[in-house]
Amino acid sequence: MTSTNFATIHNQITQIKTRFGTLRSDIIEKLNECDACINSAEELYGQVTQMATHLEEKLANVSNEEKEWK
Repeated sequence: MTSTNFATIHNQITQIKTRFGTLRSDIIEKLNECDACINSAEELYGQVTQMATHLEEKLANVSNEEKEWK
């Protein structure tokens, strides 16, 4: 092989390494975004559960008060 061929191979390896690094960074960024979405969904689920429990308790109180008035 000539030095030109070695230089070409070296350049291709460098390009692949650069592209791989970029791809790795992009994948990590997307995974972090997905993780943030999952965490938000968990937080919203907790809030909805608390609200539903609170509303059920209020409904039970109103129902009991209504029975007392009858």
